[in-house]
Amino acid sequence: LEYLEEQDESQVFDNLLDFISELTFKDEGQLYRIYEKHQHEVGDNTKETEIVLTTMHKVKGLEFDCVIIAPSYSNLAHNEFEVLSPEKVEDTLNEEKRLAFVAYTRARFRLLVLNFEREKALQESKPYILPDKFKLAIGIPAEPGISKLNIGWAAKDFNYRNGVNEYIKSNLKSGDEVSIKLTVNKGFEFYEIITSKGIIVGQLSMPQGKPEEYKKQVALRKDGLKGFVINEVVQFSYVETLKSDEKNGTTYANDWCKEAENQGFIYLVDFAGFGVPG
Repeated sequence: LEYLEEQDESQVFDNLLDFISELTFKDEGQLYRIYEKHQHEVGDNTKETEIVLTTMHKVKGLEFDCVIIAPSYSNLAHNEFEVLSPEKVEDTLNEEKRLAFVAYTRARFRLLVLNFEREKALQESKPYILPDKFKLAIGIPAEPGISKLNIGWAAKDFNYRNGVNEYIKSNLKSGDEVSIKLTVNKGFEFYEIITSKGIIVGQLSMPQGKPEEYKKQVALRKDGLKGFVINEVVQFSYVETLKSDEKNGTTYANDWCKEAENQGFIYLVDFAGFGVPG
């Protein structure tokens, strides 16, 4: 209905797919606004009570009779993989405050905010690090970012020739579930990224992948940790690998077989979330 309003009649079907794709990839609440606008045309006049579960980012421009904001269990102005400058910490806190203001002002009549330690830290303009006791209750955390990955794994001769890059490109997407499992080969321990179909699609780096945390949780469990979600499938080049090696003192470029080097790039499976026993 929204498409028909916006488009010329002569182009009714030509760009419909593009319109739907663009609309559904946006993260600004537009889809819900369109739903409210046309609801009377697709249903009866009875509007039942609804509960909408969404994120702060997606409610900009929307309003609800009652808004409940749950506490957050993520770090605030803190990154486990890099030291943030004072300027970056301040910018992050200010952005979080703006985001909270957007969420608070979505309520027409009632607003309920559940303040926990992170929320109190934000009110006091302080960084917050989730305590280990909460991490263990939620699961073993993995933050987004390729620094935890072995960036040369998919370029190794055996993996490359077996088509792992083509498999990643054609079969994996953001939101797919993956698990981490420990394997031992000739006395060496490896932490492998495995799809729900049992296909190995990556490997954690050492020591950036924080193997000490996984050793405590993965090595003692035959089925490893499950419940992680693919954050992004990254196309990573040979040139970027050389730069990363130079910056971090690693030698991942040495793992690239000649065919992978000639192609110039491979695929990395970046994942995030909280892993629980398999």
